[in-house]
Amino acid sequence: MKINKETIIIGGIPNPIGGVTTFLSRLIKAYSQYVVMLLDLYPSEDKRIPKNFSGHYKLAKNKIIAVFLVFLAQLKYRNKDFFFNFSSGNSLAFFIFLPKMNNEWSLMLHHGHLSSKLPRFITKIILMKFDRIYALNQRQEEFYRRFKSDLNIIQETSYVPATLVDIENVEKEVLLDKINEGYKILVGSGFPRPLYQHHLLIDLVTRNQNLFLFLFLYGEGELKDELLKLNHPRIVVFFDKDEDIFNFYLSKSNLYLRPTLEDSFGIACADAVEFGVPVIASNVCKRYKGVKVYSSKDVSEFEKLALETL
Repeated sequence: MKINKETIIIGGIPNPIGGVTTFLSRLIKAYSQYVVMLLDLYPSEDKRIPKNFSGHYKLAKNKIIAVFLVFLAQLKYRNKDFFFNFSSGNSLAFFIFLPKMNNEWSLMLHHGHLSSKLPRFITKIILMKFDRIYALNQRQEEFYRRFKSDLNIIQETSYVPATLVDIENVEKEVLLDKINEGYKILVGSGFPRPLYQHHLLIDLVTRNQNLFLFLFLYGEGELKDELLKLNHPRIVVFFDKDEDIFNFYLSKSNLYLRPTLEDSFGIACADAVEFGVPVIASNVCKRYKGVKVYSSKDVSEFEKLALETL
């Protein structure tokens, strides 16, 4: 993904950490000279604005205020590109009462498998507002085409390479200790939700005494309390850790595992490959070159491939 002209971005940056915020944070770092304004729709008390970002930053307290701010931004930044980034198809409700003015609109939804609870005719009207729509996989493109076949859909990736930096010693002590103790280090990540199948990683470590898992959780989910209270001698669970910390652990690991039931790409998979770390991921979407994939319907294949790779 590249930006080559002045753009207003609507989405968010960490915290919280997720597909949308990680992507946009890296995109802004890479093309800060073109980002005129960032409208952040993800309220948090701990925002990490890229140091090289010199544009206008605005945090919206809720989606209603955000709609009003986008309307005002269109008046201020006429004939500029507006790049909207949301997670799911239900986020399209944001555009029901948002008029389009003399600006070009682009859309990227980051969830791998899109659906919408909006009436079909409303979704169609909304999608027609966009000058271009970025599809992260074939399933996303099929979702859009169901509403209007001649939409300007561009196949794109949500990947911008990570920058690996050193972290404070106190943050890496537990990792270095486990490496020195001779463990094979596994890393997993994602929201605390069933579709991420974190239980497969826990079961793998439980059955193999030489493995140690660092599980990085972000955001909310029905399994959050259960996973944070997990009492396992060879598993450490982190919550909402900074991206630099996660990337350091990822770069020092022996294997990154992503057994998701749904996905759009998997930024961490690509990062691990670029760091020279083996990756095993489900085949639910197109994966980064170098990732080893297994059938999401065959759990035994997941564990077999993991042990063979180690």
